[in-house]
Amino acid sequence: MKESLFGSGKHEIRRDLTLLISLVLVSTLPFINRAIHLDENTYLAIARNVSHHFWFPQDFSGQWFGIPVLNFSGHTHPVGLSYYLALLLKFSHSDAEWPLRLGFIVFPLGYAVSGYFLARRFTQHPFSAAALMMVTPAVLVFSPTLMPDLPMTTFWILAALSFVTGLEERKSWKMILAGFFLICATMISYQAIFMGGLLALYTWSRGERRGKVFLCLASCGVFLALYWYAGYLHYGFFSAERSRSYLAIADIFSLGYFRQKVLGMLSTLGATTVFCFFSLFLFGRSAGWKKWLVLLFLMAGISFLVPADYSAFERTEFFVFAIAGLIVVESVLGFLVRSLRRAASGEASSAGDLFLASWIMGVVSYTVLLSEFTAARYVAALVPPLAIYFVRCAEESFAGEEGLQRRFLIATLGVTWLVAVGIAFADYQYVSSYRDFSGWFSRKYASLKGTVWVGSEAGLRYYMEHQGARTLVNPYAPMLPGVLPGAAWGEAHFGRPAPDDWLVRPARFLRYDLSPDLELSAVVDSKTMTSPFPIRTYGPAAHAGLHGTNVGLLPFAISWAPLDQIDVYRYNAFASGLKEALASAFPRGEVQESFMTIAGDRRAVIALPVSARMPYSVTVPPHSMLTGNLGIDPSSSGLHCELDFSVSINAGVDSPEVSCGEVRLDPRRAAAKGVDQAISFSCEMSGLGGQNVDLTFHAKDATTTNHSCPKIALWNLQWARSPLGE
Repeated sequence: MKESLFGSGKHEIRRDLTLLISLVLVSTLPFINRAIHLDENTYLAIARNVSHHFWFPQDFSGQWFGIPVLNFSGHTHPVGLSYYLALLLKFSHSDAEWPLRLGFIVFPLGYAVSGYFLARRFTQHPFSAAALMMVTPAVLVFSPTLMPDLPMTTFWILAALSFVTGLEERKSWKMILAGFFLICATMISYQAIFMGGLLALYTWSRGERRGKVFLCLASCGVFLALYWYAGYLHYGFFSAERSRSYLAIADIFSLGYFRQKVLGMLSTLGATTVFCFFSLFLFGRSAGWKKWLVLLFLMAGISFLVPADYSAFERTEFFVFAIAGLIVVESVLGFLVRSLRRAASGEASSAGDLFLASWIMGVVSYTVLLSEFTAARYVAALVPPLAIYFVRCAEESFAGEEGLQRRFLIATLGVTWLVAVGIAFADYQYVSSYRDFSGWFSRKYASLKGTVWVGSEAGLRYYMEHQGARTLVNPYAPMLPGVLPGAAWGEAHFGRPAPDDWLVRPARFLRYDLSPDLELSAVVDSKTMTSPFPIRTYGPAAHAGLHGTNVGLLPFAISWAPLDQIDVYRYNAFASGLKEALASAFPRGEVQESFMTIAGDRRAVIALPVSARMPYSVTVPPHSMLTGNLGIDPSSSGLHCELDFSVSINAGVDSPEVSCGEVRLDPRRAAAKGVDQAISFSCEMSGLGGQNVDLTFHAKDATTTNHSCPKIALWNLQWARSPLGE
């Protein structure tokens, strides 16, 4: 560890900083027009409310992933970042993305420069460490975004730098400055309070016991307590309790979530942090066959936990990423154990090493334990100490060979930068696809009649709302007294689609669930977004989960799969009123709305049990035929049944005959093929145009014995134009 921050080589410092600033600009400016995506929409909404409620900008009702909320006080991040965004909005005077992203360049610049000075205290190659901090994919990809991760990490580094130098130089003003930076970081993201614990550990390991040190460390906790108390006086409840309620809804402590987060953490560490640990493991030091054997044994066990629908190539990608992540974890854990042993023996020089190792493993631990999923941006906070530790490892591996050290570090920086830029370009194309869809929709449907509704979060919601669309309320929104008012309140305040309105929703993910009457709406158009660039960062088709491993365990995937598909629905007259008709006809819930996964797609359906007769009165449009889809509940037993589904029509004594035959579903054949495919059916009704008819949907078991049969899933009922009526 260097004795003085500004020791020898002021010219060298100026040169390094010039190169670092140039690296930040070269890596960030090409993506300055990146589309709005992820939670940026929420942060912008809160920032726009600063002018109305300066002290409590989260005090406005809205929707969070389709869930109606009385206010955003329980948002998982405090309001600190929103004030800076509000300042940028005030001076930009437009909805363009680039002025906001240009204003956020101060954070990657501050991150790299402060990281450089922190690295000078721990390594002989501070430029390589700081440059590696910047070009690591978990940082470079998100450097132009309006997300809190990089701003929080920047203040973390500033707090650590001020605290360490203030402690060593006995300068109180630097300690006060460290407390200020800790407060700034905590007001951006709650997990920043973790840095206070790290600095307390650093103080303890150095044997310091001064009161002002602990007063500095307590500053962020005291300020956060005052922030929560002020919110309690304003809202009437603690925002931390509301945040806990959100996490309870997600059930983040379940075994399934934990497994997904652990696997995601391994692949994310290996692919989007300092993944060149793998090369150091191979070439920098002798790993030994025993260590390789242990790693391969662990990976063999982990591979059994990967979902079965991953292809052989995707499993290979995961294997490479996860084993690189295991190498990182193994190396850092060894570093932590050695640091603890040295601290226990009384070595004062161990304080810095213990601080770095605890920083890395602390972020890994709270991300796995407290987050809903693992995401690359969540681990950006551990990149600075990991980059410093990596450079230290390189220095030890090539000790006495300065030329070899430089060549290895330069090669590492070059490869890491190229990979990060490739991922950033792929993600730029992905997030831009929702902006492109919004433009395509506004041009194609410029003269449409009826209100447009959007059933999605993130970028699609942001750009469709800018086109005048309204956001759907999730009909299955939970209701928690004093926290979440429920779907009925949401529809009363935010509205509900009417017949002939339009719905826009992604086909596979980032979409809201729809009630059956909306799910029955006709899909009238679809647009598939593609890219010739063979890297995918987000989407279940490629099992890519850069923004959340709940979508895919691969942070990025080599794939030509579509970026996404957006469906355009027309809320038809047939679907309107179906939900109420079900409740009236079956007050005990014999026929009810349910969720089923049919042909790999999770959707809301009418679950029709055997022997149920579902009546529904409807007016037939001219020249129409009734169409729909059927499927078998894949979670049910009763494979020996043969299910018949029919629709009978009663249009009065003098009504003409109509063609509406039976459809037979065979659960045994479907189970043998291992598929849960959808079956289409149609009823010719062109002769009943303009008449009010009574339809009866009937499911029965065609076998003679009495079996327990699975339910029939019914969805996508709609009027189609009949060829006989033309």
